[in-house]
Amino acid sequence: MSYISALLDKFSQQLKSGSEYYLVISSIILILLVIYLFYRYFGKHKLRIRMHRLVRRLSSDYIEDIYLKDPLGEEKFYDYLLLTPQGVVVLDVKDYEGYLFGAEHIDQWTQMIGRKSYKFPNPLYQNAERVMAIRDRFPDLQVRGCILFTQSGRFPKGIPDGVCTMHTIYDELKQVKKEKVSASLSENWALLKNTVESQRALAVSANRL
Repeated sequence: MSYISALLDKFSQQLKSGSEYYLVISSIILILLVIYLFYRYFGKHKLRIRMHRLVRRLSSDYIEDIYLKDPLGEEKFYDYLLLTPQGVVVLDVKDYEGYLFGAEHIDQWTQMIGRKSYKFPNPLYQNAERVMAIRDRFPDLQVRGCILFTQSGRFPKGIPDGVCTMHTIYDELKQVKKEKVSASLSENWALLKNTVESQRALAVSANRL
């Protein structure tokens, strides 16, 4: 009996030691997960601050994170709409890391992270659809599009037409802000903003029901 008791005591100690081991491993995993989530949140928050500074410098006014219905009633999401003296810029922001490969008429672009590659739809097509939706609904507005890739990614074979980075977008848009926005453009911009606010108000009212 004493021999069996000794074995049970040894097994209990091993089980207890194993539990502590798994507890330590679980704690380490949890800490790493918290650090990762904090890093992700901090990175996105930092990017958002940079974007706010950027659009304020490049535009006379802007609207962000909006849904706007096209003439067919389909809602489209817009990262930013910028008011410039030359018209409205539909600015899509893409935060892809690694090496990026794409061209204007290629349906699928490629993202390389280490030895792994991932496909994603040509963002120029999506941007063109958003631009057309604005033009169709507000025909008196001059509208053009731009895709902004953050500093997380690189285009080793050259930046495709219609794509900007945090550095090149200044060369693309910084000069236009020095000019004045015309009265007619201001009126049409006000109409667009009123439409956006009306849709937001309707969405809030619908969510409350």
